[in-house]
Amino acid sequence: MSSQVTGLGVSNEGEFGANEWLVDELYEQYRVDPNSVDKAWWPILESYTPVDGAGTSATPA
Repeated sequence: MSSQVTGLGVSNEGEFGANEWLVDELYEQYRVDPNSVDKAWWPILESYTPVDGAGTSATPA
């Protein structure tokens, strides 16, 4: 049984489950100014790809 509170068991969620929105916001903040995000998040955000395709383009500019 899945929990709506924890997001466990929800298959359409990304790697971070119900907290995906928070990671998306941190990612956007990191793209603008990496120093505005705690350095502990940097390795995660450097390799993060938003689930809904928002954020970076797949084609380099």
